[in-house]
Amino acid sequence: MLQRAIDEGLNCTPLPYGSTRMIYFKHLLFADKIPALFGFDYGPVSLPGGRATITQGQIFNSAGRTTTFSPSCRIIADMGSRELHTNTTGGNCDRRFSRWYSNNMKDWITAGYRIIP
Repeated sequence: MLQRAIDEGLNCTPLPYGSTRMIYFKHLLFADKIPALFGFDYGPVSLPGGRATITQGQIFNSAGRTTTFSPSCRIIADMGSRELHTNTTGGNCDRRFSRWYSNNMKDWITAGYRIIP
C-alpha cells in the first residue's frame, strides 16, 4: 500500500495551491443576498500560500456557511529604517458606491505595498 501511494504521488500532476483555494470577500450583511452585479462581494481571488507558509489561509464550512481565514493586513518593517511597508484588503470606505470601496484589493492580490514614512 505504501509503494502504491508513493507511485501515485510521484506520477501525479501537481496543481498550484491557489488554483484549488479560491475565495470571495463577501459583504458582512448582504453576502449572497444581493445580485453580484451590485458589487458588494469581491472575487473570486486565489488564496496565496499554504498550510506551512508565512501567508497562511484556511477554507472550511461552519454552520452551513463557507468560512475563510487569511491575513488581511500585511506589514513589513525593517528595523534599520523608519518606514513601514503595508498592505490591507478592502478599501478606505465602507460605502459600496464609493470609488474607495475596494481600492486596495489590487495591491493585496498582487502584493503591492505602500510605504509609510
